[in-house]
Amino acid sequence: MGNISFLLGAGFSVNQGYPTAYRLAQAITSLQYGDFIVSAAGNVGATPDGKDIWTLGSYKLAKECVLELIKLFEEREPGNFNYEEFYDFLALTEETDFSDAELAILRKYISKDAWYKDLLNLRSDLIKIFTQIVSWKISDGGEDKFYSSNVVTDFSKNKYAGFLELVRHFKSEGKLFNFHTLNHDLFLESLRYTDEFGGEMSDGFTDDTEFYEDSDGYEKKLSKFTDKYPSNIRLFKLHGSFEIIAFRGNGRVTDYIKFPWRTDLTNIKKRKSQGDILDFTNYHSDFLSGTMFKKSRYSEPLYFGVMLDHFGKNLEQCDKLIIIGYGCLDSGINEIIEEKLRAGIPIYVVDPYPSNDVKEFVNKKGAILIVKTPENITLKDFDEK
Repeated sequence: MGNISFLLGAGFSVNQGYPTAYRLAQAITSLQYGDFIVSAAGNVGATPDGKDIWTLGSYKLAKECVLELIKLFEEREPGNFNYEEFYDFLALTEETDFSDAELAILRKYISKDAWYKDLLNLRSDLIKIFTQIVSWKISDGGEDKFYSSNVVTDFSKNKYAGFLELVRHFKSEGKLFNFHTLNHDLFLESLRYTDEFGGEMSDGFTDDTEFYEDSDGYEKKLSKFTDKYPSNIRLFKLHGSFEIIAFRGNGRVTDYIKFPWRTDLTNIKKRKSQGDILDFTNYHSDFLSGTMFKKSRYSEPLYFGVMLDHFGKNLEQCDKLIIIGYGCLDSGINEIIEEKLRAGIPIYVVDPYPSNDVKEFVNKKGAILIVKTPENITLKDFDEK
């Protein structure tokens, strides 16, 4: 049958209008206080009128603090803000390692009589707010994040014509597809509704009435991660997704759940014979960030560890590895490729503007560099007729 492994990075979604790393950095560093609110529940949302109605509470202070820190980082190296490095700064910096300027900002919001009495609690809310800012700013050209319709636009079909033809060709030959993506967005999932994909795609989540949400007056069934893949086109979200949360029961993570658009994340329940579980957690999408911090989660057993294990095993069995839009900067991902991909397996790297890191990866692995976008690639680029 044959086995094709794909590795998709952020560059794969650029044709659909998703931001490059540079544009995402610009969107984050240009934020003003009135551009968004953080509600009393800790949820970030845009303010169309430029007014923040929340004037009290800890999240107001955390919002001010995170904006000050972003500004400090941008002023240090104008035009070089990296959101993953900033996330590492928030999550991993030891208290003794903060600079004087950073400490001066943080200490403004910590006191015995204030909302934040120590750095630990302030840091937790800074991470929560910044993660939601990143999620908010990663959207396509139409500012969409979720694709609830089963109709793919002509724009998408045209901008991914070469990629879709590649899928059609391999599918006609009965190939097994393993799509591994580092992206948090849901654009690839939307392409399942094209004729080329034919509706096929399994991501390890199974419809399960054990989980539901009913804030709209009716029970909305949610999907649970069961690690089952019934189709020949399989999807592995190595870094998580905007539609995935880690459900906590009795204070610990028990399951990973996928939720549809417009789900009340404060009202997700797990049905049990002794009574439904509702732990009143204010859930947010669970996706990995930080150049170093995300590696610390690669071994988590309920989801991310499973994803990375599949990636390694699929590389061991594949006949081709096709990489699209990956900047080759994730050391953890690179290590798995180095360790698991069999010698002699052809590697194709699709990148219209390859960086020095991409070129170095190509040279090291003896890969074929295809300087095109997913719209322009052809079967001949992959030694196919």
